Parts: sequence; C-alpha cells; structure tokens
Amino acid sequence: MRTAYSLILVVSLFLTRAEAQHTRKMLPPVKPKIHWLSLEEAEEKMKLEPRKVYAEVYKQDCFECKRLEEKTLNHPEVAEYINSHFYAIRLNADSGDTLMFRGKKYGRLPEAHTHALAWEWTRKKNSYPASVYFDEQFKNPMPVSGYMDVTQMEMMLKYVADNL
Repeated sequence: MRTAYSLILVVSLFLTRAEAQHTRKMLPPVKPKIHWLSLEEAEEKMKLEPRKVYAEVYKQDCFECKRLEEKTLNHPEVAEYINSHFYAIRLNADSGDTLMFRGKKYGRLPEAHTHALAWEWTRKKNSYPASVYFDEQFKNPMPVSGYMDVTQMEMMLKYVADNL
C-alpha cells in the first residue's frame, strides 16, 4: 500500500510540474508598452535629463488615431525605441482641461473645435492623429499628421532622434 501511495505522489508531482512548464510556454511574450507621461511629468524630467519628446495628439472618435495606437504605438519595437530615446506624452485634442505648458495656460478653443495646445502644437492644423516631435528643450514642435505604420514610424523616430 505504501508503494502505491508513493507512486501516486511521484506521478502527481510529475504531472503538476509538466503542466506548469506547458502553461509557462503558452504565455505570450511581454510587450514593452510606452511609458506615457503627463505634461507636468515630462517638463520636470526635462529639467533633470533633457531628451527629445514624442507627443501623440489624438481625438476620441478618430478611427486613424485608434489605429495608430493599436497597430503602431503598441508594436514592441516602436514602444521600446520611444521609451529609450524620448519622453512620451498623449494629448487629447477633445479635452476641455486647462493645461499649463512652459508657464502658459491652455484650454479648449471652441471656434477651432480642439484644445488650444493641440492647435499650437499642430501649427493650426485640425488633422489627427498628429505625431509631434520636440527638441531637448521642449521647443520647436514638428508635427506630422496622419497614420503611420510601424516602418514609417520607426524611420521618423530614428530621423528625429538622430537629427532634430
């Protein structure tokens, strides 16, 4: 009887271990996510360690904005590159919040149907999504409107990281 219990114990330990290893293999690899910062956090980090800034300016009901987020910005290589070379910010152009940027208050522009900061960063173009790139002093916004696939986004990020 003792041998039977020992055999059952050994078999169940083996099966439990094999199932745990199988489950571990089945889990998808962890994707890097972009470390989005608030505007205030990015400005504070710039004081300690200047870096270029990537800002995604989007609207809630914009199909291309959602597609950029899902297909391009969630791509592991894009996220990893942004995290290592840029501070990343998201700005909702539909927002009615008052934001402070470089000592100035920005709010909603009803006549433009957008947020004043989005209006300024995109150089008065009401076209979304907009990827806006800034230099290490958080100046000289360079907006690029429209959807970019992974290849286009990688090329643009590398160009800005190396040349802007």
